Amino acid sequence: MNPPKSPTSTVLSVKDLTVRFPVGRDWLGRIKAYAHALNGVDLTVARGKTLCIVGESGCGKSTLAQVLSGLVRPTVGRVEVAGKTAAHNPLQIVFQDPTSSLDARLRVWQVITEPVFLRRSVPRAELRSMAAQLAQQVGLRPEHIDRYPHEFSGGQRQRIAIARALSADPAIMVLDEPTSALDVSVQAQILNLLLDLQRDRNLTYVFISHDVSVVRHIADEVAVMYLGQVVETGKSADVLGRPAHPYTQLLLASVPVIGNAAPDAVAANAEIPSNRNLPTGCYFRDRCAQAAPGCEQPQALRPLADGSRMLRCHRAETIATHMSSHALPA
Repeated sequence: MNPPKSPTSTVLSVKDLTVRFPVGRDWLGRIKAYAHALNGVDLTVARGKTLCIVGESGCGKSTLAQVLSGLVRPTVGRVEVAGKTAAHNPLQIVFQDPTSSLDARLRVWQVITEPVFLRRSVPRAELRSMAAQLAQQVGLRPEHIDRYPHEFSGGQRQRIAIARALSADPAIMVLDEPTSALDVSVQAQILNLLLDLQRDRNLTYVFISHDVSVVRHIADEVAVMYLGQVVETGKSADVLGRPAHPYTQLLLASVPVIGNAAPDAVAANAEIPSNRNLPTGCYFRDRCAQAAPGCEQPQALRPLADGSRMLRCHRAETIATHMSSHALPA
């Protein structure tokens, strides 16, 4: 029997992940162009921690979630869980909309135990017992497991989706905007449930979100994505409290704060480039008010001098020193 791994050991490693989708074909069936969804993503996540992925719509967050959960095959690169490819390790995904992600034809006990039922033969009584236990763990009444998903509220359906993911005993849960379709009060309940489950089960989360207030509540580390690349990654307090990449500064400065004046210009151009024709050099330079000679060259992720995070910007040291930081709103 292998000894238990250290709580801080790396459980998820993403290496040079690239995904492109064909877009349109000519009359001979030849592909006319590609949409470049992910462009060389490298990430690691420690066991029992939460990595939040943030960025604008179209930055590649959801494609990354689909690759991690095995729904999309990468064009280049690989995903490893505890040193093995993700196909041989339990990763489960919880989607944004619990209504469409749950099979309306199945009773809740069947929905919850579906991952187990599909993988091995288990007696019906054992499945029902498992479903009742998991329902209780996520805050549902075990006596309601014979109901159908439509008989529950949105927050309860998301609890069912979480219980279904837990039934596979996953090492990692990929959470793709799991609270964005819920009321604010219900969001807080679901986030607190996830934190409780993480503590009790030593779960690792990859949490996809556009809501930086949610990220601040749940994240241990944050990775900021732009046009399919990670441009800044590090501990949540560092990235959100004193962002060093111009795009991260723009993203956080865009969060409205009542009573605060509009921030100084961070971006010279608000238009996001197409992912069909990627920019040369730094992908953000055409929108960056801090662009300078050298930005026309490809940018690699490199550590900031203080070791607090990794950045894809050759001017990061200068910008971190001279630009004012934009913290998250309370």
